[in-house]
Amino acid sequence: MRHWYLIAAAAALSVVGLVRRAPLDASERADDGRRFRVPSEGRYHDSVEIEQLLAGWAAADPEHVTLDRIGGGPERGIPALVVGASTTEREELTTVLLAGAPDGRSALGAEAVLRATHGLLERLDRLPPGVRLLVVPSVAPGVLDRVVAGARPDGRFHEPLDEDGDGLVDEDGPDDLDGDGQVLDLLIRDASGPWCIADDGRTLVRADPQDAPRYRRCREGRDDDGDGAFNEDGAAGIDLARHFPVGWAGPGVLEGSRPLSTPTARALALWIAARRPNIALLFGGDHGGVHVHPATGSDARDGALAEQVRVDLARFTGRRDVHCSVGPLREGAMGDWLAQVLGTSTVEIAPWGPGVLGRDGRPVGPASLDAGAPGSPSAPGQRVAPARSPIAMETAWGRWLDDVRGGVGFVDWHPVDLGGGVTGLVGGWEVRSRSNPPEGEIGAALEGLDRLVEELVAGLPRLDIGVIEAEREGRLVRVTVEVVNRGQFPTAALGGADAGVEGASDLELSIRAGCDISLLAGSPRVRITDGLAAKGVSRRVSWLLHVDEGATLEIEVTGPNGLRAARELRP
Repeated sequence: MRHWYLIAAAAALSVVGLVRRAPLDASERADDGRRFRVPSEGRYHDSVEIEQLLAGWAAADPEHVTLDRIGGGPERGIPALVVGASTTEREELTTVLLAGAPDGRSALGAEAVLRATHGLLERLDRLPPGVRLLVVPSVAPGVLDRVVAGARPDGRFHEPLDEDGDGLVDEDGPDDLDGDGQVLDLLIRDASGPWCIADDGRTLVRADPQDAPRYRRCREGRDDDGDGAFNEDGAAGIDLARHFPVGWAGPGVLEGSRPLSTPTARALALWIAARRPNIALLFGGDHGGVHVHPATGSDARDGALAEQVRVDLARFTGRRDVHCSVGPLREGAMGDWLAQVLGTSTVEIAPWGPGVLGRDGRPVGPASLDAGAPGSPSAPGQRVAPARSPIAMETAWGRWLDDVRGGVGFVDWHPVDLGGGVTGLVGGWEVRSRSNPPEGEIGAALEGLDRLVEELVAGLPRLDIGVIEAEREGRLVRVTVEVVNRGQFPTAALGGADAGVEGASDLELSIRAGCDISLLAGSPRVRITDGLAAKGVSRRVSWLLHVDEGATLEIEVTGPNGLRAARELRP
């Protein structure tokens, strides 16, 4: 059993008995005076640089930091760190997963994990006892490397595939038709096409029956194989964001022949499942907000958790009107698998998107959506759509493009000759604009996220017993208490895979004494069903006892995963 306390000051450290390690002297530190090398600012790290950085951190403190490699094969495996307590030290651990780019697209998500992990390593003495961190900056390094190199962020494990069934493989892929060094979107005029260009001349909207002209959209390129289709057989592959078992929609080109058929994704899932994280913080997406993946049978606690993280995100980053939502994200999403199969309390935080501000308070990303618009922040416990309204998102990105970037980041639609008398329109969002910000804005987009993660890790569920009444009249004693969760997560977050089992999230409150005791009213053991929400307080529990003068009473509360607090009284 272990105590959970928020370590915020030296006085608190003395209470829980956590011993601070003496800081290294200057001769033992890196050249910049820091113990752990700082991730490079203002640029994206590829998988080789990420592994080198993690290896350096492990070498700086091998007692508490271990480098691991998940899987192997063509993509060289996934570099990861294990930080903090080990299973040899404690039978019961609280395990927190920090993972970047769960969709394979968000290079900024990987940077967020690197910065947050560095902040935690620099303050290892503040890590609550019994906590283990699993750090995976990029869940698919080979996929992310293409994004870092400037390729279109498609999130796919590229592999040869005959998509059009003509016996040839990858013979009709994208081409840079206009020679500008980018492969963007291509619009081909089609009377039955699903798209038309909005009045702003930029945004694509679903076409109504009366709209004209109408277009079909694909990647920029020619009809290389002369079959009348454009780019229908290029470097395809399985989409990481749709590859996990929960809600899997395959078999298909994007989903794969079966869930986790890709060796890299399967190795990641096995590695995580073997370590059973209680809480997962995923960094990715471009919505700029907070999304909680619900476990099976979840209730209003998921909404309360989303709201708590939303408030913390706004507080540490300065973002306004941060969006939060609860619900399955998409078919085959990694976060839904974590929540529904492993029972992990899973929160996705998007470092980039509407509402991101710079150090000076000026917007870096798109402006926040208007209050009350589709996708505005939900009330605690309210289940809302997992993403903002597409039209509202397009509007927000368009305003950002015009007001902040001065038009830089979007290539206006312009005609190109496709051959055979066919003309198309090429344009769309540049590679580093919507999915990931330009390199010059990385620092501003990540501002405050390291402090947010430190707050969430320090704010793991921890119990306290508040004494409302402890009065004696002779040998007759009346005691009234309440149980408080002082953490940022609900106590049920520590239930893991058992969280959905009836009673698995309950707390048990008990009273006993080291002498003869007669309980005149109340039960010696009281169950607090479903545990406590973040910052939650239980109902009041009272006992009437017949106890010897000077006797000491011990009140104890226990919960999932070794969660415990105790209080001694001598009324």
